[in-house]
Parts: sequence; C-alpha cells; structure tokens
Amino acid sequence: FFLRDGGYYFALSDYVDLALTGEIYTKGSWGLSARSAYKKRYKYSGNFNVSTLTTILGDKGLPDYSKSKDFKITWSHSQDAKSNPYRSFSASVNFATSSYDRNQLTNIYNQSSTTNTKGSSVSLSQRFPNSPLSLSATMNINQRSRDSSISVTLPDISVSLSRIYPFKRKNGVGKEKWFEKISMSYSGYLRNSINT
Repeated sequence: FFLRDGGYYFALSDYVDLALTGEIYTKGSWGLSARSAYKKRYKYSGNFNVSTLTTILGDKGLPDYSKSKDFKITWSHSQDAKSNPYRSFSASVNFATSSYDRNQLTNIYNQSSTTNTKGSSVSLSQRFPNSPLSLSATMNINQRSRDSSISVTLPDISVSLSRIYPFKRKNGVGKEKWFEKISMSYSGYLRNSINT
C-alpha cells in the first residue's frame, strides 16, 4: 500500500513555480520530488525535475532484503531567439542512477522501466559582434542502464574565424597592393570523451 504524489504547490512569482511532492510505502520505501517550470517572455523558458528515491524490497533479516538509494534529474531549457542575436543556450538533461527506473515501484508495469538508454546535452554558441570569431561548446552524457555504462563528451568545443584580410587598408587609396590580397581563416576543434 502507498500514498503517492501528495505535497504542496508554490507560485513563487509570475515567472516560476515549484511543486514539492512525496510518496511513501508500507514496507518503508519513500521518495521526494521537486518540479518547477519557468518562463520569461522573449527571454527563455524551461522546466526541471529532481527526484530522490529510497527503495526497500523484501523483509528485513531475509536473504531477499535490499535497500537502494537512487536519484533522477531532468532539465529542459530553451532560449528565445529574440533575447540575444549573438548567443544561444539550450539544455536537455535526462540523468538518473542506473537502477532508478527499475526501483521506482510505480513504474514496474510501465514502459519507462524498460528504457535502456538516456541522453543529456547542453550546448552554447556565441558569435561576437563586429568580429569574425565564433565559438560553440557542447556537453553530452549517454547512459545505458543495462550495464551501468556512461559515455561523457566534455568539452566538445569548436572555434572558427571567418576569412579576414589582415593587411588590407581601411581607407584604400589607389590600386590594391599584392599583400592586401592575403587572407586567412581558422577553424579548431577540441573534443574530450570518457567511457566508464
């Protein structure tokens, strides 16, 4: 037997809310969750959910008794294109301990309990006004709950400099010199990845 999704809702401001909920089971399992949605018009919007779960299975003193602690974080964030023409930031995070879906008692007969992979990504791109330089960075985490493996790509950065003419005169007078036609561009890529 259980009581689930009881809690309290807070309207913190015109831009953000918060819901705190909990669940409790007769054999001692329990969980807490905090959910929030936020939005600022023409700026950004998103939501996040943080959950912790303590699962007790079997009876104490018997060989099948087990107690486990799990957590899960989901976060979605998007930036309105009107807020900054030179910078964009977005996030889609779905991270949990490998046994979270398996131990959440309300998910035992649910499709999500058999989900084998989870993916998270956070990305930032920046262009500099009146400059040919641009930068983009990404972080990716992929999990496989079947074997508890995690693949992390952090950082994943690319830098580019569009074509410039470093010797060209700002106020050209007369015929263009040969060295003014010399141009350069640059692109660089850095990636670090870990599988564990």
